[in-house]
Amino acid sequence: MKEHELPNWHSTFAANADVATSTAHAGGELDLLTVDLLWGTIDVLLRAGHYHVTLDLAELSSVDHAGVTLLVALQHSLSTHCGELTIINARPSVRDALERGQVAARSLLSEQGC
Repeated sequence: MKEHELPNWHSTFAANADVATSTAHAGGELDLLTVDLLWGTIDVLLRAGHYHVTLDLAELSSVDHAGVTLLVALQHSLSTHCGELTIINARPSVRDALERGQVAARSLLSEQGC
């Protein structure tokens, strides 16, 4: 196990944080059973003082409502520190799920005047 990698309790999800690049990588299925694993991975970056976080979803195969809700909450948490969440490499199915939740995300982005 890498230094900042959480154990894979759910066999279809894995996440790790690269503190040097302020990037988190997620793979598998982000759902109600796995959102805590991603939050814990992002928390590694937050505790290291990183508030401009890149989330690489190249290996993420699906995301449900709980996953989208987590990402919106994460954006809110980062915006309170004048930070931001940048999502890269999302597959079309994941991108579609995120776009369905974008109205909530957009309202959170406009809350802070940093």
